[in-house]
Amino acid sequence: MKRLFLFCLVTYCVQFANAQFSGKGSGTAEDPYLVSTPLHVEEIRYFQGKGGVVFKLINDIDMSNLIADTYKEEGWNPLPDFQGELDGNGHTISGLFINRPSIENVGFFAKVNSLIKNKSNAYIHDLILDYCGDVIGLTVGGLCGSSYGCVIERCMIKGKNIYGKSSAGGLLGTQPIPYPVQNHKDLLEIKECIVECNVIKGTDVGGLVGSLYRQPTRNIYNNRVCTNIIGETNKTYSVSAGGIVGTIEEQSVIGSKIYCNMFEGQVSASCISPISTAYAYAGGVMGFNAGSVYSNVAICDSIITYSKATPGSAYGGGILEESYRYAGRICGYGGAYGPTSKYANRAYNQMTVNQEYPTDSPKDGMGVGMFLLKNGNMYRSMDWDLDNIWTIDDGNSYPRLKWEVDKGLSKPLLTITNQGAAISENDELTFLAEKVTTNLGGGISYTYYQCIPDEPIIENTSSRSQQVTVTITSEDFSHLKWAGINGQEADMKEATETRTCQLERSASIPLKLHAIFAEQDFGSYTANVQVSCDNFTRNFIIRFINENPNKPVCPTPFIDYADGKLTFSCDIDGTPEYHVNITDPDVNTFTVNGELQLERTYNVEAYATAEGYQPSETASLTLCWIDKEIVEYTDGLVKEEGFPIKIRTDNGAVSVSGVLPNTLVSAYSLDGILLDSTTSASGTVSLKIPANTDAVILKFSDNSIKVRIK
Repeated sequence: MKRLFLFCLVTYCVQFANAQFSGKGSGTAEDPYLVSTPLHVEEIRYFQGKGGVVFKLINDIDMSNLIADTYKEEGWNPLPDFQGELDGNGHTISGLFINRPSIENVGFFAKVNSLIKNKSNAYIHDLILDYCGDVIGLTVGGLCGSSYGCVIERCMIKGKNIYGKSSAGGLLGTQPIPYPVQNHKDLLEIKECIVECNVIKGTDVGGLVGSLYRQPTRNIYNNRVCTNIIGETNKTYSVSAGGIVGTIEEQSVIGSKIYCNMFEGQVSASCISPISTAYAYAGGVMGFNAGSVYSNVAICDSIITYSKATPGSAYGGGILEESYRYAGRICGYGGAYGPTSKYANRAYNQMTVNQEYPTDSPKDGMGVGMFLLKNGNMYRSMDWDLDNIWTIDDGNSYPRLKWEVDKGLSKPLLTITNQGAAISENDELTFLAEKVTTNLGGGISYTYYQCIPDEPIIENTSSRSQQVTVTITSEDFSHLKWAGINGQEADMKEATETRTCQLERSASIPLKLHAIFAEQDFGSYTANVQVSCDNFTRNFIIRFINENPNKPVCPTPFIDYADGKLTFSCDIDGTPEYHVNITDPDVNTFTVNGELQLERTYNVEAYATAEGYQPSETASLTLCWIDKEIVEYTDGLVKEEGFPIKIRTDNGAVSVSGVLPNTLVSAYSLDGILLDSTTSASGTVSLKIPANTDAVILKFSDNSIKVRIK
């Protein structure tokens, strides 16, 4: 009976544990719980304090509906005391925000801890968290509020702002003092992780970790942080802000290694202390450091500190007001020593460091310029692994983690579009002026022509705020008006003008540049545009052309091809200028009764302009070379040649010339439906195409080509 009771008890416990998770799996390494819905994510909280339980995401998950339905204004309720393994499997959990300003240990997890019984570490890896709103708490991290011991690998935090009233970090708020210490495996390891957000703010604040206390073994390496760090307090006597870690306590020096990390952003620390002493520490990698910090890179424009103490009764009732400001390109306070000088930290040499006490080489690191910061050899000399962990576009960008590039997570800092299409380097945009008549009163009116384009849009596509600089250069500046990117419209006063603004994450602005033509003016105005921010520059051209209705429209040019040459002709007096665009389309993805076999194909487009004329309509010609024929010359030599087929489209008809006599020419829709077919008698055929057809497949015997229909 006793054995039966124990068997039933064990069976009940197993069934109860399985009932806590509604998805598939048994929670082991061989058969993990498969997480595929918001409910499955919510059910992870039922396993708090249980070590060895394994969860694995099998798709991206949007939590916004569950949060709106269950937690409303407070946002996501952090998962408590996680001691197992979460394998993100490269997937994203999105729709998150947390607004719990009075709660300790705020993050996706509240706490992530080592398992006390066998001293193994919790393990979180290959997970992307995308926050749609802020993360707010007392002690706060994008991944977890606090941890006694865990391994975090290949995780990414994307968000707006992370705000903590005490410790705050992009991944982890704090690693506190465990009680008793011996009950926990003393390891914290963070590697190949990414944090991208606008601002992280707290008292001890870092891009990855806010504060680390009294545990000897911490390894933080090969991570990338792109954000702005703000240390701020008016309640305590000190504040620490660092690009990677805010504070490593002095008693934690043994075994703490911070190396091969990259920080991009700004750092500031401000302490207005209610007691008689105030300390502010700020550094591009560390605020207050008592660990081994080497081979890191800090890229930012400024490190700013401010401190002010109020006389009071603290520390024995003294009335002396003392304030201290420590700042360095690498560490605010404490050295940044590596194993040898080879592993010296690097920092942008134009960085402004606001400090009260003189810095030294270990705190400041080695100053380097943009050439070296985008040079792979510099990173290799510091023992960065650019083959397996990092990758770099030499001369054009800073290093990025290989896994983020492979997943397409590495995006340009800015995207510039016109009518939804991306503007590439050296693109030329053309806009036509329209007639405007303004009534001045008293029967008097003023007529002019104005170019107001569908404005090019500048969008911040990074995960943090960007200072954007736009420069306009034009010889015709007196005819241009530029509202600019700071809002107030004004005539351009000089040939080159520059304006700046701050763009938050996902924010966008129109360029707002236009031209004014006098009624009798038939010219065109050109402006060169440069848009730039940190580590990004894009140059393009805007051309404004008058569309005065008194000017005739230039005739549409005729495009022809013969004897290996393209020719253009236009029936006007004078000398027209032809504006030609040639593309080589890829049609291999289209099939008609089998695979397409196309050797050489070109789409030729051209429009004409001439003095005293408006621009013409665009003419088009498609050229392809098909059906090699055998040619026998008089000297007895035989040579194979391809011959060109010329294709024109006009008002629902397709004209094909250059085919061999008695060749069957057929037109198909892109899904393989026959539209028209005819046999050439003299080498030229005409095919009828249904209205609203964008493109067709033309078939000549065994050769096929895709043709765009105008």
